[in-house]
Amino acid sequence: METLKILVPTDFSSTFKAADAVVSLLQKKLNTQITLLHVIPVNGNILDEEAAENKVLTLIDEAKQKFKALQLSWKFDYLLKKGAITSTINEMAVELGVDVIIMGTKGSSGLMEHLVGSEAQHVARGAAVPIITVNQYSAPTKLQQVLLLLDFEKPSKHPQLDFIHKIANQDACINLLHILKPNEINMVADIEHNMREFAVINNLENYNIFLHSDDQVDEGVYNFNKDHEMDLVCIGTHGRKGFGHLLFGSVAERLINHCAKPVLTYHLNSL
Repeated sequence: METLKILVPTDFSSTFKAADAVVSLLQKKLNTQITLLHVIPVNGNILDEEAAENKVLTLIDEAKQKFKALQLSWKFDYLLKKGAITSTINEMAVELGVDVIIMGTKGSSGLMEHLVGSEAQHVARGAAVPIITVNQYSAPTKLQQVLLLLDFEKPSKHPQLDFIHKIANQDACINLLHILKPNEINMVADIEHNMREFAVINNLENYNIFLHSDDQVDEGVYNFNKDHEMDLVCIGTHGRKGFGHLLFGSVAERLINHCAKPVLTYHLNSL
């Protein structure tokens, strides 16, 4: 059986429990190889280099003790690195050849103690692998109802559906969602046709299609979730400048910071 390689950045705060919940779900279904990563942030403007190095060594010793004290239901390796948190996470994901990064989040207050606001968004924007972010107040117990957010303008083979099926429950339902903007009211029939064509192209059997009217895509996702209990929200980005970059910045990044449900983000053009 194929092994799923997982990288879990942690600062040992309460957000780790949220990541732990998702890892535990995946570990029950798949063979997993899990690496915990703790990054010691380094300030390049410190004048007293000796004092700074001593501080880093102290932080490393403290982190080692915290790793040893962890009581988890799954086995893991751990890494300690010093440097910039955002770039170090992404660099280690590539170096280790992981399949997914799983991060606990405090919601709008940021991702981990040091990874806040725009830095959290930079991690997702620059990552070469999919990322699952999990709100610490909404740890999932299953991955049965999966919400896939797309515009369905040009139905095609979706490069991440195999991965989504791999991590979700075996009989998971894929819920296709298009947020209907005001200027699309007269295009409902065409959009629904494209959504069904997408399902055929991607060999979906257990699926639903939904159109939800809202002015903003991310607000549409929040409001849709009030009436439909989703377990995982999936959104892709082209990870590039221009419209693709703006879409990711205005939608995926806000979902990462504010969505109560786990969010899977990934770059479509890197797969």
